[in-house]
Amino acid sequence: MERTIGNYERRIRLPADPYGNLNQEIIEQATTNALLAMDPSFRPPPKTQNQRLSIDIGSGYVSLHPRGTHLMDVSVTVAFREFCEANNWTFERQTDTDSLQVTRFARLRLPNGQEARSLWKEANRETDLVRRARNVKPLLTDLRYAEVLYYFTAMQGNTQFTLAAVMFYSNPDPDIQEESLGMLNVCTKEEDVQIIDAKWIVEVVGMIPFRRPEIPWNDEEDTSEYFVLEKLYSNVVRHDTEDEQDSENE
Repeated sequence: MERTIGNYERRIRLPADPYGNLNQEIIEQATTNALLAMDPSFRPPPKTQNQRLSIDIGSGYVSLHPRGTHLMDVSVTVAFREFCEANNWTFERQTDTDSLQVTRFARLRLPNGQEARSLWKEANRETDLVRRARNVKPLLTDLRYAEVLYYFTAMQGNTQFTLAAVMFYSNPDPDIQEESLGMLNVCTKEEDVQIIDAKWIVEVVGMIPFRRPEIPWNDEEDTSEYFVLEKLYSNVVRHDTEDEQDSENE
């Protein structure tokens, strides 16, 4: 909300009749959002990216720095092998304990302008400074959410794919969904690592600690359940990423 107010404030160029100008800016923004909802081809092309810090991987997705080589741990290697078997990919390692060296990166810009982050870098920052943008909504057959560990690239034949190592949350509690008329999705985090195509990710979501009334609230570390907070109209409105730019050394 504060960012939206700031964006509208910057658009008002003339001090005369500020409320009239603000009203017109809001109307123009609403009209733009309506056009994007009816025809996504109206969406402006993404800004030119610094090729040293970002790579366009197609379909409106952009991998962002920081990146580097990484030796997969056993759990991710096992998950990647299962992903390869499910998709008829060639898996070069013969045992589950053999690790793979991959190129991983920390952030992914989505077609709607949001930046999905990862546990790899957020875990190294102070809790108060973390935006918690590593929880995402993949486009799957059922409603699921996931926490991204990191993104990485993998070659299959002559094609390079961008994948994500994630830990899924459970399906939303059906009783709470029914009582809330489908408005409240409460999930628990699962421990198994899975691999998904990065282009399945459609939105960044918030996973807010959830505490049932009969359970006393102590601290977040005791939380086992989370409720989902999705950004309204994130699949329609293109988010302004100008203020989201991070330093090269993040």
